[in-house]
Amino acid sequence: MELPKKVFFCVWNIKDLQLNYFKHLSKMTTSMIVFKFKPLILIAFETEIIILDCENDYLPIPSYRLVYKTQINDVKVSFNEKYLAVALASDSNTSARIEMYDLEKEDKVFKHLFAIEELTSSINFLDFSLDNNYLLYKDNLEELTATDISSKKKINFIHSEFDVEWMSDGIQISEKTKGVQSYYTDDNKIQKMIRIGDSTLAVTDEMGTIRLFKYPCEAGSSLGYYKCYTEHMNYVNNLVLSSDGNYLLTTSESDKSIFLWRVKYLLKKYSTLDPSY
Repeated sequence: MELPKKVFFCVWNIKDLQLNYFKHLSKMTTSMIVFKFKPLILIAFETEIIILDCENDYLPIPSYRLVYKTQINDVKVSFNEKYLAVALASDSNTSARIEMYDLEKEDKVFKHLFAIEELTSSINFLDFSLDNNYLLYKDNLEELTATDISSKKKINFIHSEFDVEWMSDGIQISEKTKGVQSYYTDDNKIQKMIRIGDSTLAVTDEMGTIRLFKYPCEAGSSLGYYKCYTEHMNYVNNLVLSSDGNYLLTTSESDKSIFLWRVKYLLKKYSTLDPSY
């Protein structure tokens, strides 16, 4: 999840929207990742990463801390929560790079695995495959590359057909979502995209709409989107599905609003959204 600059860190019960915890983060923030299998929350600031202990009043774990000299562009944790990938920007002395870590150490430290260095351009986003075997990264020049984590072998998308299931941002480059691209232009770009169940795709954009497409939506598909929600004013920059698939959360930094949607599954083919709060 992207976080807007200096923020309040809050923990809410999504069933009744009761505030359970509140803290002001005085630093500029980049992103937040809530672990599904461990009681941990990762927060990335501009040049620092910390992990909070959900079972100890959300206090930072001292040994779980990384500090860099250059800015953090993106942070992702693998589906099995074993790997952490950190994309770092370039500066006058260092080229852009990606650092990979092992998160399964029992002593709660980041074990450095390897680095992808000498990148020609800063990274736009990172993503892991759902099978935890590949790391995907897209740079500012729109070049896509995947790395086999075990062998560290790079796979260039220009020279090979490569389509696996990705955790988050990577779904935008999947063959199964290329039909969505025709509904967006440079004047209204896609912001986030996520699967809901087996047959629905939710997409947000700069105009503030949330559109539901049938999944897969491959190139040349004439199906289009079957639902469009316009509750946000513009620029929906976060789209998060709850682990049980029953709730969808959307936020807009522009209109400073948070919407919690209840997902309704119809006939096991389509999904719709009801604004809960």
